[in-house]
Amino acid sequence: MWRTEIYCHVEAFPEVLDPVVITQKWQGDERIVLFVKLLEEETLTQELANRIKKGIRDNASPRRVPAEVIAVKDIPYTISLEKFELAVSNVIHGELVLNKYALSNPESLGSYRYLSDLKT
Repeated sequence: MWRTEIYCHVEAFPEVLDPVVITQKWQGDERIVLFVKLLEEETLTQELANRIKKGIRDNASPRRVPAEVIAVKDIPYTISLEKFELAVSNVIHGELVLNKYALSNPESLGSYRYLSDLKT
């Protein structure tokens, strides 16, 4: 699965605690958006975002390079400890998250609302 390929390379960066990746409907097409939860003392700089993109391009595929890398406070997980990409996708597309009860940390979805980098 292409997400696993991205996670493998992003998790190798010591600054990154946890990533989640989704596809966003964008200008009649789709694009890859990568969200990263960083170590508390880290900041997502353009240099770090570029290194992450280069790592994916060099070690996975140019097709998997995200259009955007965005820092978030938390990554949503299900009660069974699986990343909940669908919930993130629903939030950024303005859709309802119907199964919030399955989230172990539903408050994490607040990090994905109203992100200016995702406005279509």
